[in-house]
Amino acid sequence: EKKRKSAEPADKPDAEPAKRRKDEDAEIIDVEVKDPKAKDDKALSKDGAKPSKEEVAPGKPKQKEKEQKKDKKAAKDTKDGESKAPEKAKPSQGDASPVSGLKQLGNVDELRKQLEKERNQLRLWIIKAKQEWEEKQEQKGHRGETNDQEYYIASIGETLGPNRDYQAEASIGKGVFSSVFRCKHVGTKTDVALKFVRSNKMMRKAAEKEVETYRKLAKVAAKEDHEGAQYIMLLAPPETFEHQGHLCLVFDLLKCDLRTALTKYGQGKGLPLQTVAQYARQLFLALRCLRKVKLIHGDLKPDNVLITLSKTEIKLCDFGSAMDVGEAVKTPYLQPRYYRAPEVILGIGYDTQIDLWSVGVTLFELSSGKILFTGKSNNSMVRQMLEVSGAFPKRLATKGEFHAKHFNSEGEFLLHDPTSITGIRDILPMKKYEKVRQPVSNMLDQVFKNPPPNSDPKTQERLMPRLGDLVTKLLVLDPAASWQHGFCHPCA
Repeated sequence: EKKRKSAEPADKPDAEPAKRRKDEDAEIIDVEVKDPKAKDDKALSKDGAKPSKEEVAPGKPKQKEKEQKKDKKAAKDTKDGESKAPEKAKPSQGDASPVSGLKQLGNVDELRKQLEKERNQLRLWIIKAKQEWEEKQEQKGHRGETNDQEYYIASIGETLGPNRDYQAEASIGKGVFSSVFRCKHVGTKTDVALKFVRSNKMMRKAAEKEVETYRKLAKVAAKEDHEGAQYIMLLAPPETFEHQGHLCLVFDLLKCDLRTALTKYGQGKGLPLQTVAQYARQLFLALRCLRKVKLIHGDLKPDNVLITLSKTEIKLCDFGSAMDVGEAVKTPYLQPRYYRAPEVILGIGYDTQIDLWSVGVTLFELSSGKILFTGKSNNSMVRQMLEVSGAFPKRLATKGEFHAKHFNSEGEFLLHDPTSITGIRDILPMKKYEKVRQPVSNMLDQVFKNPPPNSDPKTQERLMPRLGDLVTKLLVLDPAASWQHGFCHPCA
């Protein structure tokens, strides 16, 4: 101990707590300490343990060797300094400067890229999960009901909510992410729909993302487009709450979705065209609002359009797949397959225009009671699009991340036959589809011959050609093609 005291400078007394805190902070910021003495001093002052004799005893060969090397380096630096400009002093590792702090935290750009990568992975997971759900629903008639694992099943009469304000009355249905129940507020007697998210980590993240979108719309939609915002479904107070490990979203109770309405009121023949025109106008206004706030819905279909209790208005709902235009990811599985736009299938850059394609397909379905495109794969969907909308322009057929799955370098369609043993694809030239084989207007003429219940023949006759023209323009294969039509004008 005497040797150590004679060889090393004495530490300042412990009466300086501020300095000790500063030293300890520096140690936290920079764990590596190059100077052995500084390291030993900290260890001694912190836990009282003595350093080993080998580390502190003066005159040892190892210590002398280090000092000689240090002297040689200093001499070399002095010599080099005569011929070179002096370098800027680098901050020591013990400096608790903002720069060293940033280095410890990591590069900000890298952190941002990582977060964006994780968000994209979540988006793709949501899209894929919905795709798998739709495929299960298609096979449901053959394989029975899907498993209820992780769904919350409320008991009739059960009280729910943060203060047990809601009482469950009936099950409304379930989707890929949640189960939905009709409930009544015990105090106000107001009817609401409670959406219970499945108790799954990824589905929980997807639901939290959807809640973010609803809150964004609540802040900006009405400011950007007050008229259009009226036809967008938003959360109702208290918006969300936790119940037995499930995140629950609160919505105003509406009548039903358009697919249910088609079955209940259309009886397989579609809805009266006057009703379709009214709903179509409101849908376009909702999409106008989304375009102004630069938001792609990405999941537009009759199931995600609800009608109010009065049946006079619609609300666009389910924003689980929604994304900002600037965050659009290329995947061939975005949108439900029957309502999927051609630019999504080909992997071309897209924006809010893909929702208009989905509206075109939806309007045909509302008018006829029939689904327009029923391909069992993207390749089959392209084949049906050629029949209804005509030939793909070559610049589109040879463009896009996924175009080679459906077209060759000359823009000719490659038909994939899943029953083929050889796997060789048939080549169908675009000349074959220059003349549209199944025009939308011809298909809708069949509706006029077999009108839906409670429809007025004169109104059907007046609106049918305009509807056919509108749907044809919405289903133009080139997303850059513009359209204008009076079918949904307020005076129509």
